[in-house]
Amino acid sequence: MAKFNINGFTSEGGGGFTPIPEGVYEALIIRATVTNFGTGNPGIKLMLTIRDDVDQPYRNRKLFDNLTLTKNAMYKFEMVAKAAGFSDELEITSLEQFGDLILNKPVQVKVVNEPDNKNPDRIRERISVYKQGLELSEDTEIPASDDETDEEIAERIKEILRQKTGKGCVKP
Repeated sequence: MAKFNINGFTSEGGGGFTPIPEGVYEALIIRATVTNFGTGNPGIKLMLTIRDDVDQPYRNRKLFDNLTLTKNAMYKFEMVAKAAGFSDELEITSLEQFGDLILNKPVQVKVVNEPDNKNPDRIRERISVYKQGLELSEDTEIPASDDETDEEIAERIKEILRQKTGKGCVKP
């Protein structure tokens, strides 16, 4: 990245946030995007927000993870499904269905720090474990993903509350 020195304001380039320290955090899955990765394998890109309704550091910081659909990586799909509270009887038949079902689910994640494969001088965060998170309360604010409108956020909150009360929708 470029280094700036304009009118006395400088930067050394690189930008970005400092890595979130290793530890366990309560988070919310706010985006699940079905994609094909550079390897040619399909999967889901996840964006999580560290919850701000729980007393913990790094509230509202974002975490990212990739779920790659390969035989050796199915354990991660199963770990996320269990953390999201899905029953063993729930049959998931598509990545799109899974992405829809995990959206807005509270999860507990264990973050580890490791050298970035492309830049060993840089530390990157990796989610190594997903567990069931603390329940959302009625006054929990659901963070918006970057491309949502206020109306879409309001609809997501209503849907979460319907799922919690069992009114108007089927729980996974």
